[in-house]
Amino acid sequence: WKEYLDPQTLLDGVVEYDFDISPLTQLVKLLDATITTFPDPSTDPVDPDCPVPSCTRELPVMREDVLRPNWKTDVCWRSPFVMTLNRTTYFVLPQQCAGTQVTLHVSLKPSQTGTGIGDDAFNQYVSAIANGAKAKLMMSPKKPYSSVDGAAMFQGLFDDAKAATAIIVGQSFSTSARRPRVKTY
Repeated sequence: WKEYLDPQTLLDGVVEYDFDISPLTQLVKLLDATITTFPDPSTDPVDPDCPVPSCTRELPVMREDVLRPNWKTDVCWRSPFVMTLNRTTYFVLPQQCAGTQVTLHVSLKPSQTGTGIGDDAFNQYVSAIANGAKAKLMMSPKKPYSSVDGAAMFQGLFDDAKAATAIIVGQSFSTSARRPRVKTY
């Protein structure tokens, strides 16, 4: 599932931060981010008592393979970006002013220790998951609920739901239309 994390305030002299997610969830992908700067109101030459509006802009996600060898210390980036190397921490480079806030948009999944998922995700996939569980149970030999035909039927329903979900997920990570694959026999 996708989620916007709570805004995190950047600190002076720090470029690496931990993802603020529950230990019951695991990061799948860093999708995008926004950065919000808050100008110092005392620098307004017209009226120092008038609040200066904050500025929010997109913060692109950079891939590690396009970075220069000295990417952690290089301050000559044209624009700020965010990136993750290990999906447990992320970098905001170049270093931003203290008090700047970063809001991350991430894709999450339950971790191995996770006991459940959110109600929205559960309601969306509960019948598909139940069909997969029924198929596994019906494949058990010599049980009162064993049924080869029933297992095949529920496995087919589960596989159909997995394929439909894969298409939905694939489309959600892209803004372009899916191209059909033509097979010649």
